[in-house]
Amino acid sequence: MEELSLRGQPRARIEIDLNSRGRDGYVRARLRKADRPVVAGDEVTVFEPDDQVAAVATVVRVDEERGFLSLDVDWSTLVDDYHVILLSAPNAAKNSLTVDPLVFVYPRRVQSRFQQ
Repeated sequence: MEELSLRGQPRARIEIDLNSRGRDGYVRARLRKADRPVVAGDEVTVFEPDDQVAAVATVVRVDEERGFLSLDVDWSTLVDDYHVILLSAPNAAKNSLTVDPLVFVYPRRVQSRFQQ
């Protein structure tokens, strides 16, 4: 499993339908499904909410006129879609009011149980 790094800007996340492929073999997604603007060549995280999986992909084309993206998905990176929650707790070691972040990583299907 790839090491989780909180340095730098995280990759854009784009919702996809695993069954939506163009004749060229690339996965197609609606441009509005991206959580931020992307350009051809960007490495992104694609996710499929129904199957609760995610993978790394490269943006091959951006068709702003039609509102679609073409994505080259690296299927070898397909994993359960995990959700990261950052919480904070008092820094007892320094006996002060500063706060250290606590990071919890768990599958999204577990998250939905807490949101009910």
